[in-house]
Amino acid sequence: MTMQDPDLNSAGVDSAPLKLSLVIGDEPITAAIKRGDIKSDIVDLDIVQVTPVHTAFKPMARELCYDVCEMAIVTYLMAVDRGIPITPVPAVMLGRPQQPLFIQNRTFGTFGPKDLPGKRVAVRAYSQTTGAWIRGMLGDEYGVSFKDINWVTFEGAHVPDFDEPSWVIRAPEGRALLDMLKTGEVDAAITEKTADPALVPVIDDADAVAEQWAEAHGFSPVNHLVVIRTELVRQHPWLAEEIYRMLKASKDAAPAPAGRDPMPFGVDANREAFDLIARYAFEQGIVSKRYTTDELFEGTLRELN
Repeated sequence: MTMQDPDLNSAGVDSAPLKLSLVIGDEPITAAIKRGDIKSDIVDLDIVQVTPVHTAFKPMARELCYDVCEMAIVTYLMAVDRGIPITPVPAVMLGRPQQPLFIQNRTFGTFGPKDLPGKRVAVRAYSQTTGAWIRGMLGDEYGVSFKDINWVTFEGAHVPDFDEPSWVIRAPEGRALLDMLKTGEVDAAITEKTADPALVPVIDDADAVAEQWAEAHGFSPVNHLVVIRTELVRQHPWLAEEIYRMLKASKDAAPAPAGRDPMPFGVDANREAFDLIARYAFEQGIVSKRYTTDELFEGTLRELN
């Protein structure tokens, strides 16, 4: 069943569906919508393939290049902070354990979280969502201040006009994150999982620790959601709900996750995760205030539960 569009069909006249560009990543929950299996009478989605999907976040945040786009939650927080006109949809496209993504090179010896002060930790960008989660966890779980670590970055924020804090330095031009970890130029890095046996988590038994963290908090860390150009939502008040419906139908068509769902849909289902990453982003100097979930999802999207 699809929504009826009061704007387009109130006169009983057949109207062409609203054509929209959509950028989302390749996950089991997105497969059905990307194949075109999820139908709508009022929206016609033009799927734009961007790989890796995070490379779409900067043009979306700076130029509104797409109509509907997956976006990192910290990028969205920074966009809100700058008044960038995008509207969130509480449909989690990526949620996952963070601790296994914080790695070190055991060729040069190993250490634990409490040994991090004074060490050099590489991360793609200071505002990267996984980095924000890990810095927050280091403080909450291990009492390690992110300000006592030397953060080495390789690119700036997705949004404009963000100055990196004083505890952040930029890697030399042309250097790659993993290469610097392998040569010992940095002590640890936040990156994707790697098959290199020399690269191991900083946190012992990281997978089990991540599961314990999720059990204690009642949720898995959220990385990505979906945003729509606000101009379109104002022109078509039904649009956010229809996009949410289509994404939810695509998720429902995928195999159900075993155990805890790392990518729940709805405002209330993600409230604690959104509140915590908003706190971390504020404490780490990424945004100017501590946003609440209700502020992030003002208006009609509160009903999407």
